[in-house]
Amino acid sequence: LALGYLAEYLHANGVEYDTLDMNLGYTIEDLVKKIESFHPDLIGIAMKSYRYKDSYALICRIKSNCPAIPIVVGAAHISTEKEKVLEACDAIDFGIVKEGEETILELCQGKPLNEIKGLLYRDKDEIKYTGDRPFRRDIMALPWPKYEKFELKKYWYPAIVALSSRGCPESCTFCAVPLVSGKWWRLRTPENMIEEVKYWYDKGYRRIEYLDDNFTLDQKRIMQFCELVKNEKLNGLVFNVPQGVRADRVNKELLAKMKEAGFASISFGVEVG
Repeated sequence: LALGYLAEYLHANGVEYDTLDMNLGYTIEDLVKKIESFHPDLIGIAMKSYRYKDSYALICRIKSNCPAIPIVVGAAHISTEKEKVLEACDAIDFGIVKEGEETILELCQGKPLNEIKGLLYRDKDEIKYTGDRPFRRDIMALPWPKYEKFELKKYWYPAIVALSSRGCPESCTFCAVPLVSGKWWRLRTPENMIEEVKYWYDKGYRRIEYLDDNFTLDQKRIMQFCELVKNEKLNGLVFNVPQGVRADRVNKELLAKMKEAGFASISFGVEVG
C-alpha cells in the first residue's frame, strides 16, 4: 500500500518507475535482471523491523551487483531507528523518514540533499539527517494507488488494500503509529473514499480492506460512507478492517450500518481484553 502511494505520486509528477515484490517468489537474480532492463537512477526498498537483518543482506547483494545505483530505504524501520540503519548497513545510501511521497520526489528531481526534509544521507564519513518533514495536511491531494505496475493477479488473496486516513491521536503503549505516521489524524472524506471504491468495483474487484490505524475514529464519517455505498448499489461488495479499531470508537448503530454496507469483519486491538 505504501509503495503504491509512492508509485502513484511519482507517476503523477512525471517520474518513471517500476516495481518488483520479492514476496511473490522472485530471487535476487530476478531482481538484478529487472534492474538491468529498467536502468533506474534510484532503487527504493521498504523495510520493516521484522527480519530487518534479512533486508540488510538483500540490500548488500543488490549493491554488490549494481554498485553505481544509489539505494534508498523507507517505511517503519528507518522511521523509528533513523541513523542507526545507515550505520548498520553501509550499502544504504539514503533513508526516508515517515511519509515519503514528497521526499522521494525531491530526491528523484535532484534537489540538493541538505534541502530535502525527511532525508538521511551520507556526507563523506558522516550520516546527516535534514529533520522531520511536516506531515501532509490534505491527504486527499495525494492520488490513491492504482497499482498499474503491480502484479495484482499473483496475490493469492483477491482484495484491494486501501487507506482512508493517516495517523492516530491515541497513545497505545504497544503501537508505533505515533512515531511513524504521527498523532495528527488526517482523513479522506466519504465522497473521496467512494470514488476509489467505484474504481475498483468497475475493474471487477469485490473485496476491499482498509488498513487505517483508527478507521472508526470519526464515527459520523463512516456512517456517511456506508450511506454512499448503499446508494451506489454496489452489489456483492465486501469490506474488511483487519488493521484494528479501538473498542471505544464503535457503537451498535455504527456496527449495524457497517454490516448493512457490506463490512464483513473488523479487528480490535488486543488491549481491549
